[in-house]
Amino acid sequence: MYPDLNLKENVIHGTKDRPIHALHFSTADESFFVPNHWHGYIEILLIRRGIYECSINLETQILHAGDICILNRGDLHQIKNLETDCCHDALLFEPEILLFAYSDAWNAAILQPFLHHALLIKNVISNDHPAHAPLHSLIDLLLRTALEEGNRWYEQSKLRLLELMILLEQYQCLISAESARSDMEIKKIDRYKQIVSYMEHHYQEPVTLQELAAIIPCNSQYLCRFFKEVSGMTPIRYLIQYRIEESCKRLLETSDSVSDIALDCGFENISYFIRKFREIKSCTPKEYRMRNSISS
Repeated sequence: MYPDLNLKENVIHGTKDRPIHALHFSTADESFFVPNHWHGYIEILLIRRGIYECSINLETQILHAGDICILNRGDLHQIKNLETDCCHDALLFEPEILLFAYSDAWNAAILQPFLHHALLIKNVISNDHPAHAPLHSLIDLLLRTALEEGNRWYEQSKLRLLELMILLEQYQCLISAESARSDMEIKKIDRYKQIVSYMEHHYQEPVTLQELAAIIPCNSQYLCRFFKEVSGMTPIRYLIQYRIEESCKRLLETSDSVSDIALDCGFENISYFIRKFREIKSCTPKEYRMRNSISS
């Protein structure tokens, strides 16, 4: 399954010396779902097979085989498969690797505005877009090189990312941030991020709807409607799921007792923790630890 990317600080892809990372995902008879999240790196998705639904900054996009999806820094997004047999590749990279020490005209006109969020990449490039053929060819080569990690793969990948930026500029796939989203959309996304960030930083503590509502600020009823509209679930449901995911990490990474893990992840009632864990993971915490310990 896709790594937990709910907060950009949670996962580091690649290394400090080689901040590029490629991933391959294939679903035969299972569902693929990554809930709304955002991060500080650029993510390029190439749909190899099947159909996906991708929400980007609260707008729903349907992605088919061959489609290219590029996620800018800070883009709020979620993705799920709409068919059982789906396959896609992902490339994640820190955009600073594109910079030149010598600031020439292209560096000043394109790369610097891109790094400072004044320029954004068009999110979806479908088969019928004029840029699709050259971009698909380059991204396919880029992904295969990064996935194989052969000799000089990083240097080759870095050069191809620069070539990618040239193609994006050439085909007018770089757009100004001002024209990309309305002030209302930006405010809505920022509100959601504030609420999620608060929950994920304070999940070990008691968190109430009133506390969350005060962040925006608004009343509890509006908070629930707003959050469900964006995420498809209530804020309390999101908090419970996040606590369960954190407990899963501790079940596998520590030898702590189930009760200690439950308390440390914000559950004051052990039986409630076990009930919610079974509801979300279809097994008890002990069964989860045993199954995943055996498989690893």
